[in-house]
Amino acid sequence: MKRLSTTEHFRMDLIVATILLSLFIHFFDKYFKEKTINGIYQVYLACSKNEELKKNKDIFRELLALKKELNRTSSQDEFAKWARLNRKYEKLNQEWEAQSNVVQKFQETFKKFVSIVLWILTRGFRFYIQYKKSKAPVFFLPAFLLPSWALWFLSLPRSKYGSVSLTVWNYAVGKTISAFL
Repeated sequence: MKRLSTTEHFRMDLIVATILLSLFIHFFDKYFKEKTINGIYQVYLACSKNEELKKNKDIFRELLALKKELNRTSSQDEFAKWARLNRKYEKLNQEWEAQSNVVQKFQETFKKFVSIVLWILTRGFRFYIQYKKSKAPVFFLPAFLLPSWALWFLSLPRSKYGSVSLTVWNYAVGKTISAFL
């Protein structure tokens, strides 16, 4: 059995690592990204000392308690009490809706930020590998297989002529995974 040379072994590692990394990124984006973002937001809510979030939560608790009391009060038998509770409920509900808009905008901004950080973490490693190994060919193609312009294109940006560069290989693997999964 023929033993692989170190450069052939390196290329095989690069091919396998690229495929596994692309699979990980694809599966993470498709199945786990939203769950991760929501989980991070829930942890932030639990640990946060943000006054807007606490105020919104307090108003909501008060609103629920007031609604329970309003439901227990008869509008016909105790009209004055019911009307006072109803006015208080309506006022508190409007305040809660205004506060909820502020919290919702914060939540959208927070989730967008976390999404960007996750994108950088997942794609950043791929970009780092592509940058560091941009001169390393993934594999070579026979010269008679394709026209010279195609061989040149496949070796972009900095790989040897006649080889497939890591950038092109990453693109091809990513498109293939997206098409089949």
